Amino acid sequence: MTAIESLPAYRKAEAEAERRGENLSSLIDAFLAGYARGASTNSLAATPQPGDTVLRDETDWRMLRDEMHGEKL
Repeated sequence: MTAIESLPAYRKAEAEAERRGENLSSLIDAFLAGYARGASTNSLAATPQPGDTVLRDETDWRMLRDEMHGEKL
């Protein structure tokens, strides 16, 4: 047993994986492989897209807020 495997959170995750018919080590390996590839579950949302609003400073935030509410607050 490694130091990680002795942690309560690891034991809880392992029990949950077994309850679901999974192998925790395989799930961790798959996660790490995806992480190493740079993939994420929502990588598109984290990547700036054309048309995204960019707020550079407090003035930009105020202008966006005023535009959304239709008036200056």
